[in-house]
Amino acid sequence: MKAPARLGLYGLVLVAVFAVAGFTANAVIPEETVQSWAEDTAQNTHHDEGDNMDTAGHEGQPGDTAPLGLGGGEVRGC
Repeated sequence: MKAPARLGLYGLVLVAVFAVAGFTANAVIPEETVQSWAEDTAQNTHHDEGDNMDTAGHEGQPGDTAPLGLGGGEVRGC
């Protein structure tokens, strides 16, 4: 089987899987559950102005803390 045919077949199978998942979700999950979830999501957006975080870092963390990991250390001679 040639590469374009395999990629096309893969794409069709992928679309079919997502279509079946969507139809299954519509059939199994009640509409009131979806509405409740949508309302909860709209109420819980974290874009409030009073979020108690400064621009330097997370709440309770000092702004001058050194980063962790490989990129945070000094480079030593080779």
